Amino acid sequence: MTQARNLTSMMIGAIGIVYGDIGTSPLYALKSCFILTGLPVNEANILGLISLFIWLLLLIVNLKYIAIVMRCDQQGEGGVLVLSAICSKLRIANLKKPIFLLGVIAMALFVGDSVITPAISVLSALEGLKLVINIPNNLIILGSILILIILFFYQSVGSGTIGKYFGYIMIVWFIIIGLLGLAAIIKTPTILIALNPYYALKFLFQNGIIGWISLGGAILVITGVEALYADMGHFGKNAIKASWVYFVLPSLALNYLGQGSLLLLNPAAIENPFYLLAPKIFIYPLVVLSIMATIIASQAVISGLFSLSYQE
Repeated sequence: MTQARNLTSMMIGAIGIVYGDIGTSPLYALKSCFILTGLPVNEANILGLISLFIWLLLLIVNLKYIAIVMRCDQQGEGGVLVLSAICSKLRIANLKKPIFLLGVIAMALFVGDSVITPAISVLSALEGLKLVINIPNNLIILGSILILIILFFYQSVGSGTIGKYFGYIMIVWFIIIGLLGLAAIIKTPTILIALNPYYALKFLFQNGIIGWISLGGAILVITGVEALYADMGHFGKNAIKASWVYFVLPSLALNYLGQGSLLLLNPAAIENPFYLLAPKIFIYPLVVLSIMATIIASQAVISGLFSLSYQE
């Protein structure tokens, strides 16, 4: 009984810290892909991108991290530096330096993610205010900067402590985005054929170089995934795996499919497919919830970066 209670507590903390970043990607990922490529918002491209999103989650998060990478830990700790240290111990001639270099490059990429992603997340949430009130862009940028400065000050409290409070907010977030997606899917169930990876491959190859450029936007779907591995020492691999498989993944998949359903019905909704999933009366509270969730998303990558920085 005590073990189950501890696992539940760790899962709540993991949902608040580990999945904050990847959990707020629905705010901007789909819109970013169409803006980046300039592709028309038609059925083929919608199905292709949603299929690509779903299979990125399954292959990169489920297969790569959950099934493979998280098996490699050092006394319960994870992260790219731990992984490179483990690999460097392998008795393979002349590979120690290249492995170390790859570890440093991976660390540098994660630092870049930790700098860019919080800004994107918070800005995307605050931009939702444009749908309900006329607010200048300068105020949105200033608000984002203030939120992130405050967040860095509170980092010293500790991710485990903060996660207990953040977890409950993120649970509400995932439930809401999952339900919004489900409601849209019920209206246009055709989007479910996007679960077939054929549509992702068809999208990439039929659109040529533009299709592959779209991966630059699609990668936003899995931004922050390194936090799963980096924060193993805080919450344990079992809590991180269980919260992903049974809660976070279904909510994200439903929301992405729901955004695809919305665009199939109304391509003009590409203006903001996330917020336009909600009935107009609910946009105000959804903006507030989104701002809270993106603050937590920023904490997720910051926590992961701090975890890597303290590793020896």
